[in-house]
Amino acid sequence: MTANSKLLSKELLEGEWIGISHQTITVTSCKIDGTFSGTYFTPAFNLRATFAGRWNLEKDILTFLYEEFDSPKFTVPIEDKN
Repeated sequence: MTANSKLLSKELLEGEWIGISHQTITVTSCKIDGTFSGTYFTPAFNLRATFAGRWNLEKDILTFLYEEFDSPKFTVPIEDKN
């Protein structure tokens, strides 16, 4: 990879991603059309929620715009930039 190569690309983000953090398991499916959906699960509290929205990659900033979230703990829309 050269210094000018992109580390992230939309094609590399397509697929299913699993994250584990603070006793929470998140499974997110990203589609090449810029949409995503998934499940958020915290076994300790038996809390499960589903979510969906749109994602965008611009330069090196990945943004998730949550448009649907069936948990009372989250109010949509929520924007998450990484």
